Amino acid sequence: MVAATRSIEALDGRIARMDLRAGIDGQVSWIYRAEGEVVNAGDPVLQVRHTSTDEIVAFFPAASVTGMEAGSSATIRRSTGQVITGTLMSVGAGPQPLPAHLWRLPDWPEYGVPVVVHVDQQVAPDEMVTVRI
Repeated sequence: MVAATRSIEALDGRIARMDLRAGIDGQVSWIYRAEGEVVNAGDPVLQVRHTSTDEIVAFFPAASVTGMEAGSSATIRRSTGQVITGTLMSVGAGPQPLPAHLWRLPDWPEYGVPVVVHVDQQVAPDEMVTVRI
């Protein structure tokens, strides 16, 4: 009985050492490697994304950010119609390319000044919202 218990404990220990632990809470959103595949140090194995966030990155036309300052209040409207308040954290130095999924025309890049807003409630990553400052 003692020998069987030691064998089971040894197996449990081996399994525990093989578990991958992420340094952040969230859910796995992408797996880059298959089971049994050899991985070099530093290569990604999987992607873990937060299930919610309290920061929003919005893009504004360059003319609209004139006079915006950190600490200003912001109003965020979710797609459900719910209104959330927030605080402007930072304004980018100049126009940058928008992420491709935000382009109105799929093959015509758009530019905007990134603005980071800290919100009072958690929102989902990639949730579409309207920001007014």
